[in-house]
Amino acid sequence: MGTHKFDLSPLPKIRELEQVLPWKKSWIWEASRDGRFPKPIRLGRRTTVWRREDVLAWLDERLPK
Repeated sequence: MGTHKFDLSPLPKIRELEQVLPWKKSWIWEASRDGRFPKPIRLGRRTTVWRREDVLAWLDERLPK
C-alpha cells in the first residue's frame, strides 16, 4: 500500500470515511453501487463497513505518487 496519512479503522463505517475523504456519504454510496468505489460489507441490517485495505488500495490507484 501507499504512504497515505489516512487514519482509518480496519472496518470503517460511512461516517468515518466521510470524515477523512473529500466526498459526502451520498457520493460514497452511489460510487460503491456503480463500481467507482470499493464495495461495502454488510454486517447486519443497519451496519455496513468497508475494508480499510480496499479503500487504501483504491486511493493508491488514483492519487498522484
